[in-house]
Amino acid sequence: VSFHFGVPSREVVDSLHRVGTFALVGATTADEARAVEQSGADAVIAQGMEAGGHQGTHRDNPETGGAGTGLLSLVAQVREAVSLPIVAAGGIMRGGQIAAVLA
Repeated sequence: VSFHFGVPSREVVDSLHRVGTFALVGATTADEARAVEQSGADAVIAQGMEAGGHQGTHRDNPETGGAGTGLLSLVAQVREAVSLPIVAAGGIMRGGQIAAVLA
């Protein structure tokens, strides 16, 4: 099951695990990824701004003016922030981009 626009509670994730369900949660910043890890989720979906021109942010930040973080930068930030597996989402169109997110 995947969640976006917020992090489920630990209780929700635990209930999914009890029935053998894998839980993935979207994150658009390193701070959001840390919250995902604390929820007990199995993986974090790092969603860059290239994902259809939008990001599933957990809360609006008026200081950014709607600008988001590009996928390659976000994956690097999330990799430093958490130990969960990372699913890269948003704007992967060429082989070089695939190689970059796998590095």
